[in-house]
Amino acid sequence: MSLIPFESLIPKVVSLYETGLPPGDSTGWKSLDEHYTVAMNQWTLVTGIPHAGKSEWLDALMVNLAEKSAWRFMIYSPENHPLELHLSKILEKKTGRPFGAGPNQRMTPAERDAGLNWMKGRFHFLKLEEPSLDAIMTDVEPFTASESAYKIGVVVDPWNTLEHKRNRDQNVTEYVSQQLSWIINFTRKNYVHFWLVAHPKKPEKDNAGKPPGPYDISEGFAGCRNPCSEMPVQTYWKNR
Repeated sequence: MSLIPFESLIPKVVSLYETGLPPGDSTGWKSLDEHYTVAMNQWTLVTGIPHAGKSEWLDALMVNLAEKSAWRFMIYSPENHPLELHLSKILEKKTGRPFGAGPNQRMTPAERDAGLNWMKGRFHFLKLEEPSLDAIMTDVEPFTASESAYKIGVVVDPWNTLEHKRNRDQNVTEYVSQQLSWIINFTRKNYVHFWLVAHPKKPEKDNAGKPPGPYDISEGFAGCRNPCSEMPVQTYWKNR
């Protein structure tokens, strides 16, 4: 029998009453911190209409976290290939200057080199022969053990670039629920925060320009042609 002694929970409840949940790390934006901070052993679902800047925002968030706290990132982002282009985008967030030549003063070679030196050891990129959630977790788990002194962030951007092998007797709702359960269990077992970018379904004409709702994310997340309204989309917003 694996019962937890009730008495062992009492001091934890008292502590929670007196101090509340420990806050997550600041995003670097005070206005956003009122609604969302980044805590370990949790995960975040990122979505938005096409070209809303999901990947750009996530890059900026990683730079903010790496500057303020001891963060290391494992990134699988095939839509940001080639990798040198992705690094150039992160450098722009770090330096506050454009990478390429244009009307505004671009970053200097010294700023470029200093930024690359700063990124080294903080940003790690995954190249997978068979890009699956299981393959990502297999690569990340030993990394978390070797980098135990740091907070680890895992980024999958986006979900639909992974290979999804669903059992014949498993419907889409069951499959996606299983995948989300793996993510939740992985974040609880390992000292990580997991960001998963998911595209919503294509908006209908009447809803063009409106932010996607949970069911829009559900259908886009699952890759369904038919409504998947019963799929449990779980989003951790405020970790305070």
